[in-house]
Amino acid sequence: MLVKILSVFLLLVSSAFAQNSKFDSRYQAAEKTFDAYNGKTGSQESGASTPTFSSPRTSSDNVQIPFSILVLPAKNAKNLSELEIVNKNPYSRTLMESLNTFFSKKNYELKLLDQQKELENFILTQNAISGKEEDLAYLASLYVGADIYVKFTGNLSSKKINVQLNAYESTTGQLIGSTSSEQIIPNAKENQKYIQIAATDAARQLDTKLQDYCQAQKKSTQYKVMMNLVGDFDEDFIEDIHEQITMNIPGLFQKVIFNVMTEKTVDITVYANPAKYSDSQAIYSAIRGKLKSVVGVKKTNITKKLIFMDLK
Repeated sequence: MLVKILSVFLLLVSSAFAQNSKFDSRYQAAEKTFDAYNGKTGSQESGASTPTFSSPRTSSDNVQIPFSILVLPAKNAKNLSELEIVNKNPYSRTLMESLNTFFSKKNYELKLLDQQKELENFILTQNAISGKEEDLAYLASLYVGADIYVKFTGNLSSKKINVQLNAYESTTGQLIGSTSSEQIIPNAKENQKYIQIAATDAARQLDTKLQDYCQAQKKSTQYKVMMNLVGDFDEDFIEDIHEQITMNIPGLFQKVIFNVMTEKTVDITVYANPAKYSDSQAIYSAIRGKLKSVVGVKKTNITKKLIFMDLK
């Protein structure tokens, strides 16, 4: 079932970015941004309407270093999964393309989901380690190496559209910021234009919060490190490995949080000075240097924000 769901999702996401819809030049400033639809459309009242934007919010300068972003739909009030929303919602494809267009113009690096089998295996592994079913968007962002993931939702009624965006830090799943925008829709024929406008307004507001996050990342960058103990180790040796990790790893970085530690797995979050550790490979090398005298260390998968390694 998981394979089937991921297959549908990946296909729809891929096709979403292949499209390149054209909008009326009057709404060009909206930069093709658009949001999901959870409500039911009804009869619309015609009449003139002027787009309204949230009071003066000006985005900071565009991102100067390549922070990456993954955009996914959120679950709605009917508790549909992210995948079902993309599959059933006539607006969500346009939304994903529009949001990604906006963030691309702000110099964020866009991340897409591919490599279905590897993603599926990662999701199963992470769920097994945590002992619960993790949010798909969180796991997907970690896997593809996104710094940030944005979940979108919206509510379209007969007279207005409300758009909501929530942005999260990929390593910890911590909320960075939330924004919303509401627009009055004059008639049914202009649904798309005003959803586009509302989504763009929300994205502009969110961008200012993302800029603050990106600035903070210049001082401390987070990485998720997952260690898998491979082989038959006696209890004393496992204790020795745990002791080496807890005593020696924290001293390498600004901060280390131990999320899970069992006989077979260690899951930690590392906060590192980017001036000292430029990327995830540097983080891996530093950890390996502290552990290799006690146990064999081999990396199995490394992305921008995630480091998988075997200890054996």
